[in-house]
Formats: sequence, structure tokens, C-alpha cells
Amino acid sequence: MVRNMAISSTFKRVELDDLSLSTITHRAADCFEVELGDWSQFHQALSKLEFIDREIADTTDLGSTKWLFRGHADSEWPIISALERFEPRIDTLEEYYAHAYSPRYVIESATGQQWNIRPPHEFADDLQQAAALPFVFNTQPDEYAYLVYLRHHGFPSPLLDWTRSPYVAAFFAYSNAYQLSNERVAIFAYLEATGRGKATSPGSPTIYSLGPYTRTAPRHYIQQAEYTLCLRKQRGEGKHEICKHMDAFARRDAIQDILVKFTLPRSEWRRALGYLDQHNMNAHTLYGSVDRLMETVAVREMLLND
Repeated sequence: MVRNMAISSTFKRVELDDLSLSTITHRAADCFEVELGDWSQFHQALSKLEFIDREIADTTDLGSTKWLFRGHADSEWPIISALERFEPRIDTLEEYYAHAYSPRYVIESATGQQWNIRPPHEFADDLQQAAALPFVFNTQPDEYAYLVYLRHHGFPSPLLDWTRSPYVAAFFAYSNAYQLSNERVAIFAYLEATGRGKATSPGSPTIYSLGPYTRTAPRHYIQQAEYTLCLRKQRGEGKHEICKHMDAFARRDAIQDILVKFTLPRSEWRRALGYLDQHNMNAHTLYGSVDRLMETVAVREMLLND
């Protein structure tokens, strides 16, 4: 999911047994890292997250958002978007939208698809007036669909992809592990809110969850994909600066934007991929192409059958 770039953020190390709602919502809470000894402990970790969900349901009226997950093949890789790795830098969402809009007719002509989207100046005006970012896309759903489509097909994007399935994230973490030499993989778990709503702070980076519902490629739904975007409203003209997600996590409130990083030994790849394949989760089922079918049968025959 991400290229090899060293991680720069600090995570507070906690033991799996200590992972609880009180731990992750402590006033001085930071991001958390849980080091798992083997694949079997990953199931235990998910049970911990489910217990936290029940704690939230029992203690709040609003209920929590759902955990989202993201798999990294190397535990040292940071959480960054494809746009952050792209040069030259695109600073604002308004600027990015203009660049995405420009090739629209070329893309529509080549693909046979069409999107009903606003020109950049209208999008920028509506973004200024919106109470929150998701409301902009709610009024014009094709824009979210268009940006997701571009991202799926390699156009650099500020949208960060997650999945509602921890096992899909585990597949992405382990799918190429047998070809790598790093010691550990990582599976991130993100919880946007814990039942007390979500506050935003003017002038500070804010993570916006854009939800699962949009018209896009079938694999979006197969992979249970969702997307987040991190923005900061600038003073003066009030444009929306594209920020790093880790900037928001670094200053997060104790009751929102919770991030837990589970690391596992890369050497557990055979157990992990074998388990996932037995539960019909492999490259072919997640992508659906003939190329991915060949990848899947090769892994089964040459790696998992040893």
C-alpha cells in the first residue's frame, strides 16, 4: 500500500493486555503501538477492539464510529497518501481539484464513463461555505466518485485508503512479505470518534472520514474500502491546506482520532496468508482480475503447499 519510507512519528508502546478504552482515551493519550508475537495474537487483538466497541456502546449515547484498518508491508513505513509522495507539491484541496478536473474530458473519452462534477471555481466556493468537508461531496456525489476513480487508477491522491475489514488489511500487510527482508509488518486500526461526537479546531489539521458509499470500481466494495482526507483551513483566503494525517494524530483529542499500530513478525506470512486464503481472501477475490488469479494460484502451489 505504501512505498518504503522510514516512519517518523512516535508511538507509545503498550502491551496487548493493557489495551482498553481507558488506555486509548487517557487525557495524555498518544498514538499506540502493540507488538504481537505471532499471527494468533492478531485474533486476540481484534477481540480487544471489539471489547472497546462494547465499552463505548455501554457508556455513551451516540455510539462510536467503526474501526478502519490499513496494512503496511513494513512496520517502519509511515501513514502517507500517494499525493505526499508526488512532486511537485500540491498545497491545497482547491488546487488539487483543479488539477483533477482538467483531464476530465480526456478520461471520459478514454473510459466511456461520465461524471457530473462542478468546475473548480464552483467547487472552491461551495467548499468555503460548507460546514464540513463531507457536506461538499454530499451535494455532488459524482465528485467523490471521480476522485476515488482517479485514485484507484494511479492518479496521485490526497485520499488515504482504509478498509473496514482487519483481514483485508492483514492481506495487504502480508501479501508480498515472502519477498521482503524487514522484520515486522504493521496493521493500523483507526477510530474517528468514541461516542462523544467529533470536534474540529480552526487552523489545526483535521481528519475527515468520507464514508464507503460512492459509485466506483467493484473492488472498492469487495475490499470494504473507505477514505480519509486531512485538511487545515488557512487564514486569509481560507483555502484548505492538504496536511499529513500524522500531523492530526500528533495533536489529537483523547476522545477522537485514535490510532493503534499492531506489528507482527514478517516471518508469520505463511500462517497469515494460509488463514486468509482458507477464508477466501486472496489477490484474486480482492481484485478480481486474471492476473491476480495467476498470482493467487502461484502462491498456493509454490508457497503455501510446502
